[in-house]
Amino acid sequence: KNPQIEEFVKRYREAFRDEPGLLEAAAHDGALLVRDILSRRPEGLKRAEFRQRLLEVREMPLLMGRVSMGEDGDARLPLTLLTVANGRISELP
Repeated sequence: KNPQIEEFVKRYREAFRDEPGLLEAAAHDGALLVRDILSRRPEGLKRAEFRQRLLEVREMPLLMGRVSMGEDGDARLPLTLLTVANGRISELP
């Protein structure tokens, strides 16, 4: 029921005539994250600058949730609990 996810699924289906999965969603989120960092510095970034800006990401809204980067460089995402009922997977409130 997330409008951002619904739009992604719609556009993916239109482009590829297939259903997106976790890998496609992760690739989408990664591309958005890189685009966001690079768009703030159109003249480009050196590797160290890019890494520093990546580590500064806090609560960026992506398909997989609001991401923040830890000091170790790992993404921190909220835990999403799912359930299966009547043959359908749904997110627990």
